[in-house]
Amino acid sequence: MSIRREITHAAFPDSNRQLSIEVNRSELRWADGVHLDERSAMIVAQATERALAFARTVK
Repeated sequence: MSIRREITHAAFPDSNRQLSIEVNRSELRWADGVHLDERSAMIVAQATERALAFARTVK
């Protein structure tokens, strides 16, 4: 299990409570190998907003 998955599982042991963000990873650009560029950050922010809106309607 990757470190990221271990941390996520520790914070959210119930995977149904994890926010699922749908992004085409091939569209993302990395400014320095770690940080997203502005365009990619907007794509992720919009996907996060959609996921949050969906999560609110499901409850």
